[in-house]
Amino acid sequence: TNVSMPFPAELRRVVFAADAAARGIGEDPWTGERLVWAVLSVLEDPVTATDPLLEPLTRRVEGATRTGRAAALADLVDRYLLHRPGMVDRWMGGEDVDGLGDPLAGHQQWQPALVRAVRERVGVPTPAERFADVVDRLRDGTLEVDLPARVFLFGLSPLPPDTVPLLGALAERRDVHGFLLTPSITATRSVTSRT
Repeated sequence: TNVSMPFPAELRRVVFAADAAARGIGEDPWTGERLVWAVLSVLEDPVTATDPLLEPLTRRVEGATRTGRAAALADLVDRYLLHRPGMVDRWMGGEDVDGLGDPLAGHQQWQPALVRAVRERVGVPTPAERFADVVDRLRDGTLEVDLPARVFLFGLSPLPPDTVPLLGALAERRDVHGFLLTPSITATRSVTSRT
């Protein structure tokens, strides 16, 4: 029947992979193992050892490996990109704020410093930085994505913040339906106003 049942993160992955391909980037360095290797590269850079915010990340505790540390940090960065894209976007603009927009405490300053160092290392804007352009290109049809003509979203209540705008943009060119456990008037209007 050609039915696929991925999680919403797969929609995001497909869209940003299409964006990376359209930009000539190849595989998006902000996903999966590629992000781990980018973080590891930052941790192994001699400049990192002189940065007061990042140097503590290079220290290994007994039994730990740099690859393990890089994987844990890459997972944190990935979760921020998925669940706090607005915060990451503000970090790229030089604002060291938390998810609510409040200034980060001193002991948390390493987080935006790490994301900026990874951004500099990979030379590719974060998905948070590319998001508005991706949504516009999805909406006007200039970003081609490998998704079916009909997309159904079933049963998930807590969606990452960029899922609804992505679905709304897809609804400009595809038949998009959301079946949520706890419907949101805002989410419903965002998607249905485009169908």
